[in-house]
Amino acid sequence: MQHYNRPAHLETSLSNANETFIRRTHTEKDLNDANEAIIRRTRTEKDLNDANEAIIRRTQIEKGLSNVNERSFDVLASKVI
Repeated sequence: MQHYNRPAHLETSLSNANETFIRRTHTEKDLNDANEAIIRRTRTEKDLNDANEAIIRRTQIEKGLSNVNERSFDVLASKVI
């Protein structure tokens, strides 16, 4: 009787092992997908940061040019008066 139970027990053990492997494979795939999403989001955030820095630089340049224009206007106005 034990001789016949052993193969059934082994079959159950193998089936359980296969199910565990399948679950682990799905979990690894989910983790890989999550990691890829994080990488994409990180790249997007870096691109947005780079764009923000470019906007800040452009704004600073425009502010500097505005200051130069105001000074030039003041100089011209003082010469006219």
